[in-house]
Amino acid sequence: MCQAEMVLLLRVEEQQDTKEKEMVRFDEKAEIFHEKEQNWDKLGICNIVILLDEKQKYEINMINKENDRIIASHPVIKETQLLPAKGTDRCYVWTTEALLGDSREEKKTTFFVRFKESDTASLFQEEFQKAQSHEKQHEEMVKGKDKQNTAEEKAANLAEEKAANLAEEEAAKLFEEEAAKLVQEKPAKLAEERAAKLAEERAAKLAEEKAANLAEEEAAKLAEERAAKLAEERAAKLAEEKAAKLAEEEAAKLAEEKAANLAEEEAAKLAEERAAKLAEERAAKLAEERAAKLAEERAAKLVEERAAKLVEERAAKLVEERAAKLDVKVRGDVPSGDGTSVEVEEQQDTKEKEMVRFDEKAEIFHEKEQNWDKLGICNIVILLDEKQKYEINMINKENDRIIASHPVRKETQLVLLKELTAVTYGRRKPY
Repeated sequence: MCQAEMVLLLRVEEQQDTKEKEMVRFDEKAEIFHEKEQNWDKLGICNIVILLDEKQKYEINMINKENDRIIASHPVIKETQLLPAKGTDRCYVWTTEALLGDSREEKKTTFFVRFKESDTASLFQEEFQKAQSHEKQHEEMVKGKDKQNTAEEKAANLAEEKAANLAEEEAAKLFEEEAAKLVQEKPAKLAEERAAKLAEERAAKLAEEKAANLAEEEAAKLAEERAAKLAEERAAKLAEEKAAKLAEEEAAKLAEEKAANLAEEEAAKLAEERAAKLAEERAAKLAEERAAKLAEERAAKLVEERAAKLVEERAAKLVEERAAKLDVKVRGDVPSGDGTSVEVEEQQDTKEKEMVRFDEKAEIFHEKEQNWDKLGICNIVILLDEKQKYEINMINKENDRIIASHPVRKETQLVLLKELTAVTYGRRKPY
């Protein structure tokens, strides 16, 4: 193939593509339903295409682009009412005669379409109404041509009738002149014969004219009957169109009410589900809070009972040890010489032990930026100082370093930790 042929082929293809694009007025994806047994039956998610064919007629095709199958189609007519669905600007409803699937017979169908964007829905409405306006103008133009042809035919008939009448009048005038001339030139007999002949011809002509008049009257009567019949047919057609329009409006109204009811039911169902879910969440939260509170109260009570028991046991043990030491002093078991020093050290140790109420090893954390930061494995020591005030020291026994300390206050809440979580200051933190 030479270069010139290739360029020509490309130009032809470009013209075909341009012509095809000019015919497509709208092509967007939408969710499509049709009314079936007073319910909305989903046809699928397809492309709605508004086309202008070669005969300057608009039509709508609903095409599944995955398999290029037309699931529904119908021409655009000016009587169709395109109605927006109640409560949304993305949906439209209309009723018309349409072909569904592979059917070859048109069936009155109510369509419901839902676009993804409101702008796309507005563009669809605009193109639909443009197509209806085009159909109306096209129909009026055809009617105007029909009226013009009828007027021309009527004018031609009138001209023909006028010419025939003039020809008859001219022939009668010439015939009368000829008869008068013959009467003057011929004898009376010839005149009589001629007059008789003229009378016969005149009678024949009158008979012919009478027959023509009767034919005209018959034709007029037939024309009148035809006109009456056409008027009746026109009135019947107008009545049928009016009834169809009323039926379409009623169907559209029913479809709109049905869509509104479906939307209300869906909203009520969602609200009910949301309320149930909120109630469940609220109940679970209250149960959790109640359980946490009961656990806190139970833990506090257990800690209090445990502390009281430990204090009693520790006090009894200290009293017993003190009594034993005092008994040793009374019996004089302390050796002479350094006895005073030993006794002082024992008293200091006893005093120090009396101040220590709790001393056990534990793994210690503190909250830092909403996380638990480990301080180390230390001894937690509960002390009673000389002023009879309790305090808690966290001591690293390896280097005798106090890593944290605080007085014991009555407002402090000691809470039992759950597994992997900790409840502190009324908030739940990850362990």
